[in-house]
Amino acid sequence: MLNQFDEANEMKDNIILDNGSTVDLFMNKDFVSNIVVSEKPMELHTNTRTKINTQKATVPGFGEVRYDEDAIANIFSLKNLMKEHWVKFNSRFEDAFIVESKKSGKTVKFNANKDGLYMYKPPESFIKENQSSGISHNSIVTTVRDNMQGYTTKQIQLADDARKLYHLIGTPSLKNFKAIVKGNMIKNIPISVDDIDRAEKIYGPDIYAIKGKSTRSAPKPVVNNLIEIPKELITKNYKLDLCIDVVYVCGIPFLTGIDKQIKYRSVVYLDGRESIDFYKAINAILRKYNKAGFIVSMIHCDREFKSLMNKVIDEMDGVVMNFANPLDCIPKIE
Repeated sequence: MLNQFDEANEMKDNIILDNGSTVDLFMNKDFVSNIVVSEKPMELHTNTRTKINTQKATVPGFGEVRYDEDAIANIFSLKNLMKEHWVKFNSRFEDAFIVESKKSGKTVKFNANKDGLYMYKPPESFIKENQSSGISHNSIVTTVRDNMQGYTTKQIQLADDARKLYHLIGTPSLKNFKAIVKGNMIKNIPISVDDIDRAEKIYGPDIYAIKGKSTRSAPKPVVNNLIEIPKELITKNYKLDLCIDVVYVCGIPFLTGIDKQIKYRSVVYLDGRESIDFYKAINAILRKYNKAGFIVSMIHCDREFKSLMNKVIDEMDGVVMNFANPLDCIPKIE
């Protein structure tokens, strides 16, 4: 029993370099960070049974790995490791793999243990640095292990079988999957509807079933709804008379205008009450008319505008200002 305990601790405290594995799998949470639910569950085939892995994590300096706290070892796949690292082995000098980072040049040595497994034990400094990185190791609220509590090994195995069959038949809707099992459409299957429900409770909604079925709806296309102005309207109303005044909305000043012919209403925000501010606002309104093919020949306004507009009238390109009489107003704009 002591030997088995020592071997279990050795597996937990070391990382194995495995040339027979195609997946990077970790079980020691001290070696990883940012443990989250993976968008792509992975089906792991072991010597004992097939298991669905639903979590992933990050190993600093390496990248993304699969995470399963029930696994028996921390494994780096030699094939995956060689993508970002140089791996050297020369038994003439020592029985060990030397792994060198292509980016940083740092090296790590995987030495052979008594059973012929090539292991590397991360130093305490690596574990402390990883734990102090500020990233929570338990970033998921409910884990698969928690969901398995209260079920027997047989019930969990049948739930795994139900999820595996679900993938084999192309992940139909859950309702249709239950109908297939109830109707005995697949002969000699050992699962029931209860096993399907149990798999949902343990592993949650299947990612493959959700993808492609919960995509956002296509946005409405942008349609050009500009209305072409009839030529007769422009010809008969080529020159316009514009009436302007100042209005306040929640204490904010705006210059508003409406012409006497086609009755187009304009509203422009005023930066202030100086001559240049009114000139900018009127210029913005005139540009709208000019773009549509109209010309404003006269502007009607209250007499309070006279002192302001006299300073910029030379910049108005021939527009005539018509100021109201004292104590009078412009009915159209009012």
